[in-house]
Amino acid sequence: MNFFEDFTKFLESRLDEFLQSNPHLNLTIIAQELKQEKNDTIKLILQGESELKKIENNLLTIGKDIQTWHNRIEKAQQAGRLDLAQEAENRQNSLLTQGALFWRQMEEIKQKIILNKELLSSIETKEKEVNLKIEQLKATQNYTNTYQAPSWNQTNYNDDLESKFQQWEIDQQLQEMKKNL
Repeated sequence: MNFFEDFTKFLESRLDEFLQSNPHLNLTIIAQELKQEKNDTIKLILQGESELKKIENNLLTIGKDIQTWHNRIEKAQQAGRLDLAQEAENRQNSLLTQGALFWRQMEEIKQKIILNKELLSSIETKEKEVNLKIEQLKATQNYTNTYQAPSWNQTNYNDDLESKFQQWEIDQQLQEMKKNL
């Protein structure tokens, strides 16, 4: 068991090193994860809205049934059939209890939908940030690739230093984005 744990840790560390040396891939992975999370959240919202419609339909049906039984209670009382009136009242109370349950479920689902919509908004914001970082990284790489260095002795030194700082700044931004996720 220890061998597999050690091997897994080794692979994870190698993957982390690889991703740190290739920030574009790391950002791409984060973008894909965000896209999947966004799709999952959208599915949860749609599922919640579908459940909400079913519960609203059930509430409408129960409301009509309650009205029907309320009318029957009045008719039975007017006719002097207190036994039927009592049974109808029991049925009405049962429907009221069932309606209250559906109402609580409806409120819970509405809250879940609100939370999922807030989550979706947050994911979309993070997705925009990651896409912006990817574009910035591409632009930096394109600039570095097309940049013609002046022909003096410090050219390599300046390019290396510039690259190191760019890499460090990108790593910092990635770490910040990972914390935010």
